[in-house]
Amino acid sequence: MAKAKLLKDLEQIINDGLDKVNIPYQKGNSIRIGNTVIRKNSRAYMVYDTSDNTRIGETYCKTAAIALAKTTTEDKNCVQDILQNDRIIEKYYNDCLFFKHTLSTTSDPIRYEVASNRYEIAKEHTLQAKYALDRYIFD
Repeated sequence: MAKAKLLKDLEQIINDGLDKVNIPYQKGNSIRIGNTVIRKNSRAYMVYDTSDNTRIGETYCKTAAIALAKTTTEDKNCVQDILQNDRIIEKYYNDCLFFKHTLSTTSDPIRYEVASNRYEIAKEHTLQAKYALDRYIFD
């Protein structure tokens, strides 16, 4: 019983300290960074500001949600850039899925070659947008 209380007290001390720094941590079914909370629903990641109970944005990928939450807590004004990169990831990721399906089902060599080239282009655009979002998180 005493060990459980000590463990709970230690967890409370750690969680109180994490609220003061901009390090992402998971608490329950949400990810928290400072005063922002990221929750996943069936179609997107929702980013909320807990200090004034407002929704900051909705993103397709988790990387964009974390970048949005981190830059919001640091008072950086780059929300539009993050959301633009998120839309790029969403578009080209779906293109990758389409072209990959075409590669696995087609028997036409010309169609296979075209889909292969377009898949590589879409994959490269997706990776470039993800790296741009990573710079917001790790800088």
